[in-house]
Amino acid sequence: MKIHVLGTDTVNQIAAGEVIERPSSMVKELVENAVDAHATQITVEIRGGGIEYLRVSDNGDGIGEDDIVNAFLPHATSKIRGISDLNSILSFGFRGEALSSIAAVSDVELITKTKEDFFAHRIQIHGGERGEVEEVAGVDGSSFIIRNLFFNVPARKKFLYSESTESNRVEEMVEKLALANHRVSFHFIRDGKTRFQSIGSPRIEDVVYSIYGKEQSKESLPLEGAYYPSKITGMPTVHIRGILGRPSITRANRQYELFFVNGRFVHDGLLSRALEDAYKPFLMQHKFPFAILFLDLTPNLVDVNVHPQKLEVRFQNRDSIYQAVFNSVNKTLSEANLIDENPLSVFLKEEKKKVEFQSELLLRKESEERAQGLTKDRASEVPKDTERKQENEGTEKPVQPVRYEEFDLTKGLNSIQEGSYSQEKNSFASEKTFTLKEDVVSSQSFGVDKVFDTAFQEKKKDNTPSPEREHLRNEAKETKEGQESLFTAPFLSEEARLSHRIIGEVFQTYWLIEYGNSLYIMDQHAAHEKINFERMMRRKKEKDVFSQNIIPLSIHLSTGEREVLEEYKKEFLEMGYLWEEEPNGISLTAIPVDFPTVRQEEVLLEILDGLMEDSAILEGESIYNKIASMSCKAAVKGNQKISVAECDTILQELLQLENPFACPHGRPTIVAFKKQDLEKMFKRIV
Repeated sequence: MKIHVLGTDTVNQIAAGEVIERPSSMVKELVENAVDAHATQITVEIRGGGIEYLRVSDNGDGIGEDDIVNAFLPHATSKIRGISDLNSILSFGFRGEALSSIAAVSDVELITKTKEDFFAHRIQIHGGERGEVEEVAGVDGSSFIIRNLFFNVPARKKFLYSESTESNRVEEMVEKLALANHRVSFHFIRDGKTRFQSIGSPRIEDVVYSIYGKEQSKESLPLEGAYYPSKITGMPTVHIRGILGRPSITRANRQYELFFVNGRFVHDGLLSRALEDAYKPFLMQHKFPFAILFLDLTPNLVDVNVHPQKLEVRFQNRDSIYQAVFNSVNKTLSEANLIDENPLSVFLKEEKKKVEFQSELLLRKESEERAQGLTKDRASEVPKDTERKQENEGTEKPVQPVRYEEFDLTKGLNSIQEGSYSQEKNSFASEKTFTLKEDVVSSQSFGVDKVFDTAFQEKKKDNTPSPEREHLRNEAKETKEGQESLFTAPFLSEEARLSHRIIGEVFQTYWLIEYGNSLYIMDQHAAHEKINFERMMRRKKEKDVFSQNIIPLSIHLSTGEREVLEEYKKEFLEMGYLWEEEPNGISLTAIPVDFPTVRQEEVLLEILDGLMEDSAILEGESIYNKIASMSCKAAVKGNQKISVAECDTILQELLQLENPFACPHGRPTIVAFKKQDLEKMFKRIV
């Protein structure tokens, strides 16, 4: 087969495919170039998923007339001059590399102006073929308009997703870029509608508020730390900052674990593992944190050129990076008050979701009927009042119109406490009924989504400074100050412990404790489990072995169970187990000192069975889970009667722990109700 030298256009299109995979890739490259050009305001606009039309405008330095043509040449850049500069570069990308790739697979129009130029300049490029540079009117900065992406590479275009999916990916990318560059104001327009707008603030919380809403911003902890690997130099090699979501706003996947290395968004398994390991004592199993972390380190310690789109990095010292992230996150969480002071919020959210879900079903049904032309005939088909009454007997009561302003989600609290959703779902219309505003329902011009939004009067995110935003800041400040004064000093002090008033127990599981202006509810099982866990981990770390002798107990073991026990013999001995070999098993003679003397065969067999299913060695996560399991077995159970004195002992031991807020599985040990919240519930204050 004859060897051919590829033409320039073919080479450029192949190279472009490595950098520009989809519209979101273009947005990333162009926005990072705008940031490198010192822009303080960036607008991203897309139509048709960014395939049909995409615009990125900024107020940065612009490109001089003499450099416009060079900017679209392959391997042309203003960022470096030689290979040695790669070790110290802090800018995001190579402008010429991105522009050359984009121009090779789309129609590009650039309007740019520097502060020194009197006129702006425009150039148009069609599939890599450049037009002439011409003078036009314009403002300082650059505006890139890209049309018809991959028009000349159909093989690449057919792998794009739907316009809706591509639009969502662009929006997600702009959100990440806005977080990475939170001092820059971002404005994102999708199909003619503003989706979000950030103000450009030194506070990352402001951008989080704009993108994720009030709850995420309010329920987040600031993180600021520096990691010093060398005490001689005294200079931090890794500086970490960001925000950490409280355990109350966990997620079901890693989508909200965001990492930025030297201002660049990256995917990295090492950073995720360090973050999740630090969160592990505070979260339920199979839950993931909401966290946004920024790592600033000297450029020679990280290689950002591993991936064509620079979404992956390679660290020079992985262990140091892991320890830096783990220690910073763990320290921040350990020092924070994580007692849930609004435990009913989760129930209110679920109630609101039910209401919104039922409303959406009603609206969709009505919309479908209108679309099928059934609305005109509906009046003649409606049964008479007597017929309707008979028809509804024994099934559902007719829905009574109630204005939404009169509906209070807290009114549904009793049904949440007394019954399950299955008991409510068929009686929703009768017990928690409402209709939309009459003027909204009668309107024929609204789509379902718009009616839904209007009916519930959901206030859209306002990304400009407002009294509400200022109120949020003040509220967060007051909350933080109140928590610090309530929990860090008085609540954990010796004097405060003497002032705890144990009121009593509920359902032989939950203990009510009054202190100050708050009512605390402690789960006796979760609290005792946490105490046992911390005690066992401390003894394991200090290699203190404490056992309690028991009457020898013969336990039959299978071949697999015997192998596991022998493989992890050292670990079992360190925990306090002692046994003697028997032909078909063992004779258990001693158990860990904190274990109850009953059900020992069941406990040991469960641990062995768990280890047989775990292919990992009994280290790290595995040992953590097994000790957590054992502490659970040894703890006081729910529905188990204990005395007030025993409750007091559990409470005092719990509050001496570094992290008393959650059991090893992430369940809360204590929740709190402020007096003010109770007074609101009983309408004493409004």
